[in-house]
This record gives sequence, structure tokens and C-alpha cells, in this order.
Amino acid sequence: MSKDYRDIKDMAKDVRKELKAQFPKCKFSVTIERFTGGQALAVRLMEASENALANGSQYEQINHYTVRQYTYDEYVFNLRGQAPKMTTYGYLIMKAADRIGNMANWDESDPMVDYFHCNYYFSLAIGKWDKPFKVVAK
Repeated sequence: MSKDYRDIKDMAKDVRKELKAQFPKCKFSVTIERFTGGQALAVRLMEASENALANGSQYEQINHYTVRQYTYDEYVFNLRGQAPKMTTYGYLIMKAADRIGNMANWDESDPMVDYFHCNYYFSLAIGKWDKPFKVVAK
């Protein structure tokens, strides 16, 4: 089943606008990538007024399926003894960023038969590998 096509560049603009409206004290990086067989949208929290990362780290990739599926307490419980990557504040921002970043996404994939059909691949992170997350009082 085919969906209406919308360019990923336009979708990224909408995501930036909505993130800025909901989190005026935060700075996000919203990037796109086009490649053979698909496209991707990445949302990264770069600056916030509170610390979003736990354990003193400056960059973490976030599993958006985990953020989508669990509350913060369930997320911590399911780590099975590992330290959490995010603070409660960071988790709530990532949960909202996942919802906003996927507002134009659809997924009809069936990994059981190795069939992948989605509007775009999506990823979340706090900071970037070459540019760490910062706490900035605003």
C-alpha cells in the first residue's frame, strides 16, 4: 500500500517548528539523509536548561522504541541493573521528540519476512558524537 509522498526536507521543517514551539528553552538538531532505498530523519537534543543525561556522559544514542513503549520508571526497571542513560527530564523531552519526529512517519514493515516499507527511518540522541550536549541557563 502506497502513501502520499512528502519530501523529507519539508517534514524536517515541520519537526523543527514543533520542537521549537514546545521546547523554547532547548536547542535541537534535526537532520535528514537520503540514500538508495530510503531516507532518514534524526533528532538530537543539543542544549537544555537542565541536565538530560545521567552519569556525567555528554552523548547518548536513545532507543526510540524504548522511549515510545515505557514510562520512565519502566525504562529504569527494564535496564536490569544498568545505569540509566537519561534523567527524568531528558526522558520526557525524548518521549515528546519521538512523537513529534514521527508525526509524518508511517511504517508498514514486516521484519518476519524481511520486508521494510516506511516513510523514513528515525533516530534520537542527546548530543552528537563530535558535539556534546550542554546545559545552558536560559
